[in-house]
Amino acid sequence: MNTSKAATCAIGFARVAIALAIAVTSGAALAQGRTPAFSLSRVECDWLDQAELTRLLELELANAGGGEDLPPLTVDLSCGAQGVTIIVRDPEWTQQIERTVPTPETEGPGRERQIALTVAQFAGALWRLREVEEQEAAEQQEPEEQVVETEAPPEPRPPETPPPGAEDVDWLLEIGGGIRGRSLSHAALATGYGEASGAVWLIERVGVVGAIAVAGTSVDRDGGSVGGIGVTCGLGIAGLLTEVGRFRLETRLLLAGGYARFEGRADDSSTHTDGVTDGGTGEVRVEIDPTLALGSFRLALVVQGGYALPVTIAVVREDDDVSFTGWWIGAGLRLAYSP
Repeated sequence: MNTSKAATCAIGFARVAIALAIAVTSGAALAQGRTPAFSLSRVECDWLDQAELTRLLELELANAGGGEDLPPLTVDLSCGAQGVTIIVRDPEWTQQIERTVPTPETEGPGRERQIALTVAQFAGALWRLREVEEQEAAEQQEPEEQVVETEAPPEPRPPETPPPGAEDVDWLLEIGGGIRGRSLSHAALATGYGEASGAVWLIERVGVVGAIAVAGTSVDRDGGSVGGIGVTCGLGIAGLLTEVGRFRLETRLLLAGGYARFEGRADDSSTHTDGVTDGGTGEVRVEIDPTLALGSFRLALVVQGGYALPVTIAVVREDDDVSFTGWWIGAGLRLAYSP
């Protein structure tokens, strides 16, 4: 019986000693200024012992690395179905850390210790973040006497750029030739032609075309032959119908005018006489041009037709007249180069 009483007294003395040790440690930490002030501004958890939580926070925050130069913190706690929402706020810095953690499963005082540990971790993170930013701000500040005014370097000139739309202009120099069937509605004759032209594609699908063409023919008639030559200059528009890879399908419409000359040569001067007929000429021309793009070059198959005005006609006695008048068709090749 005496032994039992002695054991009970020993346990009681031990508890008192532990409590005194905790109180002394906490008081020493506060005396040294290592535990920043804090306040539990809101605790909305019925199962938390606020007095025990405050005591444990004082111990944990002392170990979190606080100092006298750090501001006090406010701690808000609220409990809900999702867990415990913890808000640790630095009022001076207007920064805070807010997290929702699971509700401690431990029954009894251990729950307050888990919450205190979590709050201490958030507080330490908040203090360290403030120290880092204050240190960076101090390093960026320079004494006024070290500020040296320097002359600003001249602003670089912007690169020269072409006027709007200039990069879209496509210039082409062209040369071509082929055959034409002339005067189809009268006495048909075949002519050969050569042409030099130029095209400017102002936008992707529309361009302007200019052309100079020379056409020639020689045809037999009763008592001799008739040779003809025509020179025309034309101006018109071009359009891009479709483009697939290197293939382009283009169309052109031109109005042209110029000069035509026919010379008759008699085989027998006793029955026929030589003669010359010349004068102006004019025509309208339409083209469909399948085109293959080959780098800076383009090769086109030219399919064309049109109508020539009945202006200059070589009259042949007792045979068909010779002229470029009326409807005509033609085909040829054209090679274009883009500088």
